[in-house]
Amino acid sequence: MKNCRVIFSGLAATVLTLPIMTACQPALTASATTNTLGAVLVQNTTKTNNPCSVHLWDGKNFTDSNIVIKGAGRYSNLRNLPGANNKDWGDEADSLKVGSAATVKVYKEENFKGTFVTYNSNTQQPKISEEPSSLEIVCK
Repeated sequence: MKNCRVIFSGLAATVLTLPIMTACQPALTASATTNTLGAVLVQNTTKTNNPCSVHLWDGKNFTDSNIVIKGAGRYSNLRNLPGANNKDWGDEADSLKVGSAATVKVYKEENFKGTFVTYNSNTQQPKISEEPSSLEIVCK
């Protein structure tokens, strides 16, 4: 059985190793944010109530770190996405899910250049062939 490491920090760092079946299943994929005391807060981000959104994962099959981008927008690069906590998502997204009221166009290169793929609403793509470097979200 595989384990995953969950690191919480505050005044002292603690590392927990938990069985994968209880802590790291794709349905429980979490993103981490840091509060003002430096403690890592873990939030489940696998589901969003926002129908106009795109959910990106750093791993294939909806695994690894992830982010939900809500609302319409054009992102000429993926370095400073809203809610990304300074993670550069350029050429990182390996899988995605598109909300029920969104259409997402992902470009291979920054500034909306190069080849692109359009994903319609309710698309679930477990393996993106060309990791995006820029993207556009349009809401219905």
